[in-house]
Amino acid sequence: MLPWPFWEILRFWSTLAAALCLGVMATYIRNVPVDWSLVVHDIIAYAFLAAMTAALTILPDGPIRLYRMLWMIVLIGTLLLLLQLANAQGLFKYGTMDPWYWDRMRGWSDNPNQFALMCLLIGFFALALAERTPKVWAKSLATACAGVGLGIGLLAKSNAFSAVVVAILAFFTLAKLARAFARAEKQGVPLASLSLAIMALVGWIACVEAYVSDIRIDAIKASSAIARDDEANEDAALRVHLWEQAIKVGTESMGLGLGPGPHLEIPPSILAGRRDSDTPVNIQHPKPGLAPNFEAHNTVLELFVQGGVMAVLAFGSVIALGVYRSWKAGFDGTTALLFAILIFGSFHVVFRHPSVWFAISFALVGRPRSAGEVAASPSLWPTEERVTQRRAVITS
Repeated sequence: MLPWPFWEILRFWSTLAAALCLGVMATYIRNVPVDWSLVVHDIIAYAFLAAMTAALTILPDGPIRLYRMLWMIVLIGTLLLLLQLANAQGLFKYGTMDPWYWDRMRGWSDNPNQFALMCLLIGFFALALAERTPKVWAKSLATACAGVGLGIGLLAKSNAFSAVVVAILAFFTLAKLARAFARAEKQGVPLASLSLAIMALVGWIACVEAYVSDIRIDAIKASSAIARDDEANEDAALRVHLWEQAIKVGTESMGLGLGPGPHLEIPPSILAGRRDSDTPVNIQHPKPGLAPNFEAHNTVLELFVQGGVMAVLAFGSVIALGVYRSWKAGFDGTTALLFAILIFGSFHVVFRHPSVWFAISFALVGRPRSAGEVAASPSLWPTEERVTQRRAVITS
């Protein structure tokens, strides 16, 4: 019998395919101009992602295999980030690649936002590993990888990245505190004592925050390591313009979308900015043409433009299922990873990134397992109850 996560992924991709087909039909009926080369690009990308996620969720003993894959992704990804940092600091050269986009680090990616997404995923992948790994040395290694990923990501100077890191780390900390208080209450600690402890903790955090807020704000503005205040208003205006255009395009299609491919016009401010000849090398931009070829800079709105309401609901359901399953299993790191993807995807299109779908697949298969499954699995499975469950199976 095939595992449930496989059927859930299959249901999602089937729904998305149906939604995109309806969008193509709406495009044909309304005679909307499209760039078919970009349409084919999206179709190939979706087919690859569907095959990848199906393979990940159909694997026998999937949680163990994905756990091992995640370790390889984190270790290799951290090594690559360190190499890109060394390249950016001038320790060696990598062909004609310029690792800087003005004062923002982009590494070997096309732009700083792609680099920030890679750092974000590696950082929170490592956080999820640190949570699931019982051995101290492995937890320390995963935590160090998370620090490297999230720390180097700050050099991209992405406002979205900074907001996600602060918000999700706060969520992860509060989730762990909530579970710790719940365990303490089950062990006999009175609820009143827990309430007083929480109130004292919140009061202490508020006092510290009030004391250092001015210093922190001045340091952030001076270093520009987290926020780019001089460009924040311009970026916000650009995204609002794209979001309004995406809502208009999706609504005019009667909620059916226009099928795969970009369907928005390039904003005039971007076209005007490209006229400056003094730009970093190895930069690829969408070129103006007869057909619109720009995206919404928002994952949900881009899905709305391509697949309409059906695609948005399908994506929301698979994300909600992953969050529910991770939270129920007690995997706060995986829950934080999915929330990080959602928040960052509110400012960028991350739907076609393979690592995003690896995270979703990892969340879907991350269910609590029975005693027989835990006892029969290899020793790499990261659960502390292994010995107890194995003994229970042997004695039964």
